[in-house]
Amino acid sequence: MYKKILKALNTIEKDYQVSILYACESGSRAWGFASQNSDFDVRFIYVFRSVLAVIYLERGLGQIPMEFSKLIAAVVEDNKLHNSINNLLSLKKAGQE
Repeated sequence: MYKKILKALNTIEKDYQVSILYACESGSRAWGFASQNSDFDVRFIYVFRSVLAVIYLERGLGQIPMEFSKLIAAVVEDNKLHNSINNLLSLKKAGQE
C-alpha cells in the first residue's frame, strides 16, 4: 500500500503542479483503530507555484515581490480581472472569504 500511496502523491504533484512537502497517515489507521474495511487516509502539505510569479520572472522584472498586491499590479493587465482580484483580497483581509 505504501508504494500505491507514493504513486498517488506523485500523480497529484504532476497533475496539479504542486510540491508535496509533507504527507502523513491520518484517520483510524493512524490512531490504531483500523478494521479490515478501513481505508487509507493521507493528509499532506503542499506548495503551489503561482502562475503570476512565473509570469513575473519570465518578464524579467527581478525578484518576486512578497506582497501579493504588488505582484498583481505588475503582472495583471486586464482591469476587470485586476479589480476582481483586489475585491477578493479585500474580502480575505476582512475575514469574509
